[in-house]
Amino acid sequence: MKRVSYGVLVFLVVAAYQNCSPVSFQSLNPGTFRLENNGIGYGGKPTREYFRFVPEHTCEQKSAPKAVLAISSTDITLTENKLLQCGVQTPGIDPQMVESSPFQGHVVGYKEGIFELQDVAPAAIPSELVEAWCRVGSGDGAIETITHYDRVQRQALTELYYQKNGVRTQAPNFGVSRLISLAQAEFANDEGFRLVIYRDRPTTQAGLFEADMNVVIEGVTEQRQVACRLGGGLDVSVWPSKTLADFHVTQLKIAPDASSLAYLSPTQVGSPLLYSLGLDVSSHQLLSPLPAGSRGVRNFLYTPDSQRLVFDADLSARFLSELFQSPVLGGARLRLSSPIVTTVQSVRTDFHVTSDGSRILFRDGSHDLTGDPESWLKVVPIAGGSPTTVLKFTKPDEEVSAFGVTSDGTRVAFLGGHIRSRIYSARSDGSEVRDISPSFMIWDAFGRCTGLCVIYGARLFVPPGGDFVVTEFTEIDPTGSLRSIHSRIFAIALDGSWNVELPGRPVLSADSFAMPVPDLTLLSDGTTSGFQNSLFNVRTLAHWKVGLYGGFLIRSKRLLHSPQVSESERRYASLDLTSGQSTWLCPNVEGVVLGARSAVASERIALLVQREQMLEIYWSDPEGTSCQKAASVPAAGLHFESGNVIPSPDETRALIHLARFGSISILIHVPLDGTPSHLITMPTSREAKIKSAMFVNGSSKVLFYGDQTIPGVDQIYLWTPPKTP
Repeated sequence: MKRVSYGVLVFLVVAAYQNCSPVSFQSLNPGTFRLENNGIGYGGKPTREYFRFVPEHTCEQKSAPKAVLAISSTDITLTENKLLQCGVQTPGIDPQMVESSPFQGHVVGYKEGIFELQDVAPAAIPSELVEAWCRVGSGDGAIETITHYDRVQRQALTELYYQKNGVRTQAPNFGVSRLISLAQAEFANDEGFRLVIYRDRPTTQAGLFEADMNVVIEGVTEQRQVACRLGGGLDVSVWPSKTLADFHVTQLKIAPDASSLAYLSPTQVGSPLLYSLGLDVSSHQLLSPLPAGSRGVRNFLYTPDSQRLVFDADLSARFLSELFQSPVLGGARLRLSSPIVTTVQSVRTDFHVTSDGSRILFRDGSHDLTGDPESWLKVVPIAGGSPTTVLKFTKPDEEVSAFGVTSDGTRVAFLGGHIRSRIYSARSDGSEVRDISPSFMIWDAFGRCTGLCVIYGARLFVPPGGDFVVTEFTEIDPTGSLRSIHSRIFAIALDGSWNVELPGRPVLSADSFAMPVPDLTLLSDGTTSGFQNSLFNVRTLAHWKVGLYGGFLIRSKRLLHSPQVSESERRYASLDLTSGQSTWLCPNVEGVVLGARSAVASERIALLVQREQMLEIYWSDPEGTSCQKAASVPAAGLHFESGNVIPSPDETRALIHLARFGSISILIHVPLDGTPSHLITMPTSREAKIKSAMFVNGSSKVLFYGDQTIPGVDQIYLWTPPKTP
């Protein structure tokens, strides 16, 4: 008879003793679940001592089984370890109350527990515990499964027993994946086995739950309703999430070093307040108390060292916009700019912290306190002091309308003017201001564009790592009507020495990131069906289609992207940014690749793949040639249209974020060592969304942000994985 092997358990000390009174029992009806006649007395009950293990249970400050069933040839007794401190008591039990099996003798059941056979009393709770025990029927047609985690093979193995034509058979053990939530526990593989235990549907017999099972026996798929017990690491509750901010959060940002978060919430006073929270949950600070009638904080960002927050708010008086910086976890605020009256022309103050954290560039775009129309681009030291004006406009129809900063923070490019917009660049300390507008930008004496011109409201950005600015030009005829419905995109050197039009019909994209090859920029080819994003080399004008959906990754001078293959097929490609050669990522992996994410500490890449009724996570090397499966999750009951994977910093676990357009999104915690996966989110509405999620405190906790309790009201949650053996 197969036996379960055991190891060492690391557990939490949780429970105090309930009392020292004798145990009382209620009469139980075994119902149809009881199977007998496995060849030993007491109506088929096996003999020996059986121990019930719960991972978090301790007694007298040491690990111990929660209870022991001693079954002899004459009687059955139960000893519960809560009685150890006042003497062992062994009340007798009606043999009919103990559930046993005609197929095996290493697991029995009593009340709500699964009891496991041991030769001697264990010194510690075993590391490999039975997770689920399910049975149906007696005689021909009887089926029984037992699932436990095998630490040698690093996977959950299921034992399958059945009786057919009077013959009792044990099939070869097979691996399964598990997904646990408060409502159900699902066990499945890609070979036809699927077991769903409904934790919210107990049967009339204590300890049993209703379940549905699909299993392949001798080549035939059996669909059966079964009864199951949960044990080992699965009979503990799925740990709920802790709400870190229990009011509406409108904007959330994480510190660069992931030590804290900051967010805006208008709940208390009706205007956005700025809060910060250490991710060790040790300090929660309000950084911007607002005067009555204030419109609150409009924008904020972290400094590169994660120690300070810079934010724009009207703290002194209503409609006076000011720029401040404050220590993240509370302290004296420092005002960095003069107040700007915003009653006439309300323009949000844009600002940017240089990469060394020493200076802040910001745009003032409205009337000043004297009423004179002015618009500036300024720079101020992070430690405070008088701002330096980079450029100033004094006419009512001219202002700084957009700006971008190089990734090293040394130079800035911006659009200035209104009717006659021009393109400028400068050093971020305010020196070396120059007009880099191309010669084809012509405005006549009446303020009309006679060729290609940048108009007010145009977008502009400096690609991280680049020495050029990308902006959009519009061709206008003398009557002022647009000659083309599409903008034309140009790259212009920050020193004005060259400019080039990018081929095709691209538009400015919101996606941009640091490129290991500085001449590259990512743009969109449009937003309607059939268009894709493109990557451009502004020196050679070479460009590559890099996908309409999915994210983008940069690893080892490679761009990982998801090009359009077909409606039913999604894969990731690996584009060599130096040679321009493209290959498929993990070409040997079957299924639909939903997303990819690079690891934090290594060069590995995590892929999320949907195959049949399973979700699978693979690790790939940077070249994409060697791919190994790390984990799988049952997905038959999950309805989604997109997804991605988020590996933990220590690469021992991952998050799966699944979304359905216009409907719910969910978050799954997946250990990469074979232990059970857990559904983190427990939303109360069909439209609940998860907007962001990440691992914090190393890799021990999960932080996520979304509307889980009240539709449309986003809150911040912290989830701790349950301890498993």
